[in-house]
Amino acid sequence: MRTWLRSIGDRTGSYLDQSPEVIVAGCCLYLQLPSAYALYSLAEALGTWSGAKWASVAAFLLTSLWLNYHFVRRARQVIASHPHWSTETREPTSPSIMGGYFSFGALTCSLLLGLVINQLLMFRLGYPAFMILLLGVAIPLLFVLDWLSGKPHAIWRLPWFEVLFTAVSVPFLVAWLAGSAAWWVRVYSLPSAVEVDPRGQTRKPARGPAGSDPSIRGWCADPEKWRVGRDPLRVAVALSGGGYRAAVSHAGVLAALDAQCLPIAYLTTVSGGSIVGAAYALGVPPAEFARLLRQRRPGLANDLVSIEGFLREWVMAWSSNAETYSRHFKRVFFGNATLADLPDRPALLINATDLESASGQAREVFFKNRAPWIRIGGKSLDNITAIGDIVAASGAFPGAFQPKVVVWPDATPGTRATERKFIDGGLVENLGVEGLWRYLTMARPEGMEPPLLPHLLIIVDASQRGRAQLVPYKMELTQLLARSQGISYDELHAHLYAQLTGGTGFRTSLGGDLPRVFSVAYEALDVRFGGRDPKQLLTVIIPTTARETGDLLAPRGDCALMPGESAAQVQQSVSGLDTLAELAPHDVERAFWLGYVLGTLAGPALECAQVRIRSGGLECPVPAARATRPTCPSLAQAFGENVAAGRRGKP
Repeated sequence: MRTWLRSIGDRTGSYLDQSPEVIVAGCCLYLQLPSAYALYSLAEALGTWSGAKWASVAAFLLTSLWLNYHFVRRARQVIASHPHWSTETREPTSPSIMGGYFSFGALTCSLLLGLVINQLLMFRLGYPAFMILLLGVAIPLLFVLDWLSGKPHAIWRLPWFEVLFTAVSVPFLVAWLAGSAAWWVRVYSLPSAVEVDPRGQTRKPARGPAGSDPSIRGWCADPEKWRVGRDPLRVAVALSGGGYRAAVSHAGVLAALDAQCLPIAYLTTVSGGSIVGAAYALGVPPAEFARLLRQRRPGLANDLVSIEGFLREWVMAWSSNAETYSRHFKRVFFGNATLADLPDRPALLINATDLESASGQAREVFFKNRAPWIRIGGKSLDNITAIGDIVAASGAFPGAFQPKVVVWPDATPGTRATERKFIDGGLVENLGVEGLWRYLTMARPEGMEPPLLPHLLIIVDASQRGRAQLVPYKMELTQLLARSQGISYDELHAHLYAQLTGGTGFRTSLGGDLPRVFSVAYEALDVRFGGRDPKQLLTVIIPTTARETGDLLAPRGDCALMPGESAAQVQQSVSGLDTLAELAPHDVERAFWLGYVLGTLAGPALECAQVRIRSGGLECPVPAARATRPTCPSLAQAFGENVAAGRRGKP
């Protein structure tokens, strides 16, 4: 073995003696080509915009070629001045030179192939670690082969550190700048989903006040249906966290609820649910929200890895990636909208976790008119609190983002607002129910009436389920946290569901074809609800990502997104989407359609609830309980347009 290695070293040494100019260019390319591949792989893993990705790779390769040309010219000058490299001392080219070059390349490829196999089959280290391994083996291998040849070479008299460092770092910086510039051009050419004029008036409320009284919606056939006496029935909708998987599927459920003229009084949201909840409250139709994400990915990865985001995070001591996260939401969805731009109905309740609070006080809720007495710089708290900031605070997943700083008062009435640090609202609970209770029971200054209690609570749960699965020996930190949090969600939510359903949980709510309606006394939930009306809270649960939901959809052979893709298959696919990933167009369509289907299938349960509320009965009348099975909507019906012809194929 040692003899074989020495023969490779001798051939390599012969190669080093013969071709100094080619050595310089070859060593540079030897580092640059894996670096270009690593750059592309990293951009692919992060899900960056393809235009920025290819601009970066092209800039890297062109800059590399330009630098190599100048390196070779400089190497010729250095080599010509050294007696060892004079033309007279060079030996003629021999087959051993090409043999050494071939052996050197074969050994290199074998090592790199071993790294790839190790990465894919054993450790699954991910692209960043693979990039480090790929580059870390390059230079040491050259020195090892030279050492095996048993003699020093004057080629090493060249300033190799400076040459190779420049050969990689300069193209990388140029590629970084090119990719960032391409992204900036795209960013400033696309408007946000919500735009607010300088006077603070929303310019794009495409459907009027969100969740407003059905009597003012001309397209609602029966405005009296959702009334209790002269007042509208009060419905609270809780939208769980779960990244864009949750945001898009929630949009489908909201679209189905809108189609049923449901009067939403309270909209309590967490993390991914806060994205769609805030857009909905600002007047963006759910289908329009889904269309926006189907047309283009938000591009958070581009914002985080751009030069601007990097400099802000690492140069400015007061900035972090949470600020980049906030600017991202403003750019894509909310513009410069603030709490003052929200309607009074529904009351949007954005849940976050106070990182600095005492035990039992971590839940914080952002909502309009929280502290009307506070003035900062001559402006009210509502006017200075940007929607993008509080949505970022609600979704600042630990491990991926730093805490988001928001100026906000604590729970004490009459207190002043201070800078507080918030992280993902799912750390307390991922449904938003706790935030609703906090809002309804929060102490208010004298003269302010407490909010009215809702008659009906609809929980839309798209949390990542802690399903049984094998995990690699080594996991990335964010994946490990997401997996751990999914297990915590299951255990915590089981207790919440038991509290809201009388101890049975949501699994029994999926018996037969229709979700059930649960009833619990308000006073059993919290003694502070005692003496207030209504006395009972009805609950309907729509567990989008639960395995039981797939079992419910499996018998529905008539329910399919497209031929060969049943509702149960779509549900399984959507449930497996990564919480931290942005969705591809076909995944957006699947998630939105699934939410719309589940919202539609919950229609009879909602009918049952409104009948029970209006009549005061304990059970649904037979016609309402055994209503005709709802028909399964098509993708075109869900989006309200004919999208089937332009639908992208399955991946």
